[in-house]
Amino acid sequence: MDGQNLQNENVAGPEQPKKSNGLAIAGMVLGIISIIGACCSPIVGVALAIGGLVCSIMSKKQGPSGMATAGLVCSIIGIVIAVINAVAGAVLIANMPELQNILDSVN
Repeated sequence: MDGQNLQNENVAGPEQPKKSNGLAIAGMVLGIISIIGACCSPIVGVALAIGGLVCSIMSKKQGPSGMATAGLVCSIIGIVIAVINAVAGAVLIANMPELQNILDSVN
């Protein structure tokens, strides 16, 4: 082996494994759970989505991350579903007497 061949070799050493970002993971998990929670209870869905938004935004400030972006998107979807669910519940409660009249007329 001559000196010229040694210069062309990769002397950087083994590649270091990527460090996982805990905030990105937390944001993504909270975002996914917020979608499910928003279908059951808008209050739970919004609370989880806000936590997911905060974690995802903090993670994105540390550096770009696909999981942080996924958490951001899932959290926004969770908030939208929670708002739709809350509005639908309010409309149903507001129309409760009319619904009762319809049910009474069927029986």
